[in-house]
Amino acid sequence: MDLMKRLAKAKTNLILQHPFIGTVALNMPMVLDERVPTAGTDGKTVWYNPHFLKDLTDEEVTFLVAHECFHPMLE
Repeated sequence: MDLMKRLAKAKTNLILQHPFIGTVALNMPMVLDERVPTAGTDGKTVWYNPHFLKDLTDEEVTFLVAHECFHPMLE
C-alpha cells in the first residue's frame, strides 16, 4: 500500500478509536521527507521519513501519527 494511504488510514483509525487525537491529526498536513531521521513536527506539519515508515506495521504507523499529534497538543 502507498505510504500516504497508510498515513491516511492511520488518521481514520484515530478518528474512530480516539476522536480527539484524530481531529488533531486531520488538521496536520503530512509530508514524506527523507531529510528527517524518523518523523518530526513543527506543531503544524508532520514530516515522515518514507524509509522509516515503510518498515512499520499499521498499528505502529497509527501510534506514530498519534505521537506526533501529542507534540502540539502538549506544547
